[in-house]
Formats: sequence, C-alpha cells, structure tokens
Amino acid sequence: MKIKKLIPYLLIFLVGMLAGATLYKVTKSKDDDIKVININTNDSSFRPLPPPMKKEKDSEMKREFEKPKDEKEKIHLKKDFQGEMAILIDDSGNSLELAREFEKLGMPLSFAIIPYLSKSKETNEFFSSRGYTVLLHLPMEGSDEKTNSNTKNLLRESMSKEEIEDIFLKALDNVGYVKGFNNHMGSKFTSSDRAMTNVLSIAKEKGMFYVDSKTIGNSKGFSKAKEMGISTAECIRFLDNSKKVEDIEKEIEKSMEIARKRKKVLVIGHFHKNMVEALKNKKELIENSGIRLIFVSEILE
Repeated sequence: MKIKKLIPYLLIFLVGMLAGATLYKVTKSKDDDIKVININTNDSSFRPLPPPMKKEKDSEMKREFEKPKDEKEKIHLKKDFQGEMAILIDDSGNSLELAREFEKLGMPLSFAIIPYLSKSKETNEFFSSRGYTVLLHLPMEGSDEKTNSNTKNLLRESMSKEEIEDIFLKALDNVGYVKGFNNHMGSKFTSSDRAMTNVLSIAKEKGMFYVDSKTIGNSKGFSKAKEMGISTAECIRFLDNSKKVEDIEKEIEKSMEIARKRKKVLVIGHFHKNMVEALKNKKELIENSGIRLIFVSEILE
C-alpha cells in the first residue's frame, strides 16, 4: 500500500527532472555545419549564443579596399604614337660648358662637331661617352666667298678626290671617331654631282653615313648617297634662322606638325644658349604630343 501511495510522487519527481534538463538542437544555417549541443540551462556558466553576424555584400567589402586615389596620384598618359623627329645640333665644339647644358635636357639629341674648334675632340668625347649620336660637321664651299675664305680646311667644288680625301681624313683625326658626317655650309659643293660623288666615295670606304643639311634646294647629297648605297637622311627644316627663343619654339611646333604628317623628319638647330632654352621650354610639349624624339642614327634610310 505504501509503495502505491509513493508512485504519484515518483512520477512528479521524474517529470521535474526532465524539465530541468532541456535538449536544444541547433540546425544548420546556410554557412554552418549541422551541430547538436546539449545545454544545461541550470549551469551557472551558461550564456546564450550571440546573434549571427550580418554578412556583408561583396560590393560593400570591395569599397573598403578600393578607396578613390587622390587626383595628384593619377598618371598622365601620353598620346598615342604620331611620328618621329630627330634634332641635329650643328656647329658644336666650342664649349664644354654649353655641352653640359644640352646634356642636362635629358633629350635624345644628336650633335655635329666642326673640326679645329677649341673643344672639338673633347665635345665629341663628352657626348659619345653618354650615348649621343655624334657627327663630323664637315665645312664645304658655300655661295658666300667671304665666308668661304674665312673657313679653315674647306672642301671646294673644284678640288680633286685626293685633295678632298686629305682634308676629310684630317678633319676626322681632329674630331675623333664618329659614325657619320654632314655638311657645314656647302650650297655650292653639294650642288655638284662630281664633288659629292668624290666625298661620299671616301665616306663609303670608311663605313660612314651622310646627312644632307640641305643648305640649298638643288643639293645632290641625299639622292647621291642613296644611289651609292650609303645610309642617309636629309634636313627638312632649320629651327633657328632667328635666334630668338620664342621664334625657335614656334619652329619646334611647326616641325612637330610636319612629323605628324610625314611620320619621320630630321630638323637642324645650332649650338647656342637660346636653343637650349627653347628645347627646355618645349620638352614637356614634345613628350606629351605623341611625337617621339630619336637620334639621327635612327632615322637613316
């Protein structure tokens, strides 16, 4: 009888025990594996699980790393290629100080050195050792006899090949090793087919190229060099018929326009301070114009 009376109390006790220990099942979310955890809510160490972290959208994540750059950090892209221009600086050889000013420009210029000037050989060594293209600026007979008479070791149209060769080789010895030459003055000499054949045949024997300075429209230099199989080029414009800086700058701009049309041009300037100043002022314009400056040796035909 006593046991029967205790049964109801035992059932109540068991139900209470079951209620005291509750089973929680945590089901799998989209990103978590299924886990079953037994949690005793009566345990003093129990703490409820924190709410799930809100997943950031990909676009929000990217914005954190792709912050816009400062305008100053933007790279100025140069224009697409539009042509090539070689600038030959004639009458070099009288000042190493001025040679250094040209070198400071950091531009691929070429230099033609007159023989027998105070710094002819030193100027050649200065530019050649720094990778510039250097030419012999060989004096040739022009139309002004007074200027001809005042020019040392001038090639005259009436000379024999032997006389021309003697002057040519002495000029090369004075300036030092060069790969090519062009004419200083020479409107009368370059107009002569015979005279140009003689001087070019010597150059060909020595493996030299020739640049026709084109001091006169009917010069035979360029066409004769091509006929003889000699690497050659011809000047299409002088930059400094006026020595004023602003005038030289205008000529540089005009030459750039011609380069856009012809794709490849050679122009000539001269060895003086205003040429340095004009080139310095127009350097950025040239660099961002699509016109690529090249050495004379790169423009030969």
